[in-house]
Amino acid sequence: MTLKTLVIAFAMLTSTGIALTLSWAARANADSNGDRLAPADANLTRRDRQQPRLNTALELERLLQQRLQHPETAEAIDAQIQDQFVETHAILVLDSSGFSRISHEQGIISALAEIERMRGAVLPIIAAHQGSVFKIEVDNVYAVFPTVDLATAASNAMIDQMAALQKYISIGIGYGELIMISTDNHYSDVYGEQMNLASKLGEDLAGRDEVMLTEAAFQQMDAVGDQRSADWEIYWELVQAEISGLQLRAYKQRSIRHSPEESAPLHPRSATPSLAPQTGG
Repeated sequence: MTLKTLVIAFAMLTSTGIALTLSWAARANADSNGDRLAPADANLTRRDRQQPRLNTALELERLLQQRLQHPETAEAIDAQIQDQFVETHAILVLDSSGFSRISHEQGIISALAEIERMRGAVLPIIAAHQGSVFKIEVDNVYAVFPTVDLATAASNAMIDQMAALQKYISIGIGYGELIMISTDNHYSDVYGEQMNLASKLGEDLAGRDEVMLTEAAFQQMDAVGDQRSADWEIYWELVQAEISGLQLRAYKQRSIRHSPEESAPLHPRSATPSLAPQTGG
């Protein structure tokens, strides 16, 4: 082997070593920053890497388009949507009273300022009762809760807080399976029959400072959750109404305030025959 050949071989080995060194350094740096692609073997996936969410609006749109284009896959697509998107929650729809009046009398800026005041008052209460706000539209607030009792307790707390500000709200609550849409690790929209019914109650049927439950939500109420506070007695009035062609059976919360000297006995719903759930209708 000539001197020239040795020089060429040494240069090749050196460049290869440098390339390997740079490759390993780049790979180590990617690992430290969490940028390395996940390996094919699921068992080797980094535990600190979040999996992409499967219940985004784009994913739902993709599945619905596939369902429309290939009707023969409808059953399979429905099962996939059920698995990826459907969760069971209590859902609350809050409507603020007086927005149109304030806008007319004082102007839109004053009306928007009052809405901002309302949001600042109610959002911490929702969070304190394990609620998750997924949408705010003008003077409406939409949130989901683990249970109807938590949603109802939050409703009463919000009504009391708003009354202290001389403001008023109306609330509808439903319960059941809902299609949940997520964006960046938080709920961003909800679809479902109970969402629609809660909206009807909160926006159309409930009066000022009233809480109304769908029949499904009412069935989930715990008797011990009917008590608003030590000086309030709660009972529920059955309401039957027609809205947008829908025959609704709902329950309106009624409150009786006792004087400090009086006791406030707790009446489970079953002890009020006129309010007991009915069949038919």
